[in-house]
Parts: sequence; C-alpha cells; structure tokens
Amino acid sequence: MLEGTLLQVKAMQIEYQWWWAILISLIALGVIVTKVLKPPTAVFDFNNGTTQGWTFDGVYDDAGKHYNGGFFPPNYLGNFQGTQLVFAPNQLGLYLIQLGFPKTSKYWRVDLVSPNLGPAWYGLKGIKASIRDQIGMVDAVLEVKPFVRYGVSGTEMETPAQGAFNPTLPHDKWTVVSENMSLPAGATLLNIVLRIRGRWATPGSPVLPLYEGQVYVDDVTKIL
Repeated sequence: MLEGTLLQVKAMQIEYQWWWAILISLIALGVIVTKVLKPPTAVFDFNNGTTQGWTFDGVYDDAGKHYNGGFFPPNYLGNFQGTQLVFAPNQLGLYLIQLGFPKTSKYWRVDLVSPNLGPAWYGLKGIKASIRDQIGMVDAVLEVKPFVRYGVSGTEMETPAQGAFNPTLPHDKWTVVSENMSLPAGATLLNIVLRIRGRWATPGSPVLPLYEGQVYVDDVTKIL
C-alpha cells in the first residue's frame, strides 16, 4: 500500500515537472515569436554615434540646378556627441560664389537623405523630425520640409509635391517639423529626405549671408 502511494506521488511529481517544462517552453516560444513578428522601431535616433547611413545631397538653386563641384566643404555630415545627426554648412556663401551660384537665386537648398527604408517604415502616414538651427547668423533663416522618395513602375518620385516650406526654424531651439503624406498603391518606399532651405540673396542686393554653425537632427520618426 505504502509502495503504491509512493509510486503515485512520484508519478505526480514527474507529471508536474513535465507540465512546468511545457509551460516554460511555451513562454519561451512566445517570446521568440513576438520578437520575430514585431518589426524594428521606425525611427532614426542617431544614438549609436554614427550617421546611421544618412548622406548629404546638395547644393541646389531655385531652379533645381545642382552645385556640388569636385570638392565641396559644406557637405560635412556627421554625428554629434553620439546622439544626433549634424550638418555643418561651413561658410556656404563663399563657396557657392566660387561655384557660380546665381546671385539672382533667393534660396539655396540641400537634401539630407536616409538609407533605404525597411519593412518597419511600411504604411507610414507621414514623417516628423526634431531639428535645431544653431547657425551663427540669426538672420540666415532656415526652413525644413520632410519628404519621402518612392518608386512606382521603375520611376522615382517624392511626396509631398514641392511646395511651401514651413515652419521657419527659430534660432537655437529644438523644433519638431512634420509632414503628412500618402503614397499611391503599389509604391515602393525608398528614402526619407529632409530638405533644408536657406536664404541666399535679395534680388538687387550685394549682401550674401554666411552660414557658419550647425544644424542638428534627431528622432526622425514614422507618423502612423
């Protein structure tokens, strides 16, 4: 009788251990499945000390002509203190004069371009980013507009269509800029573009602004 009871207890202990093993396995499997199914966060936070694949494209005049030259000092793009993307115009005005940038152009613009976007960015309804203008000349007004480049039937396009830039960035203050947008059916996401535009000249005026200082970018994020 006692021997039978002990055997029953032992069998129950074995069954109990099996149930725990199964439960722990299911929990572990659930964690793995969650990690696999959960897409990576759709944000460029620049917290790893790199540009996270972002590149510089510029400079353009009002007519869209590209002024890059063989060596263009203002194209410095790097990481600031391991947490932000930094763009340094580096006396943009002087170099553009040397490259024949037209004095009749009201603005210059540059594009900061992300690497190719992955699945985490699919279904976006817009883009927002934190921008800080620390250009030394307070009258050198900067404006920023986010775009998304996409492909349709092998043709590269961007949204939204070129339009008014807003807001004008307040000097030396973090500002969140955002743009809602929709992509056509069948579009393939390519890149995010942060288009920065600065005053160049007033027609008839000999004064051209200098752009010493930096523009900082952080937390480029998908709007759902």
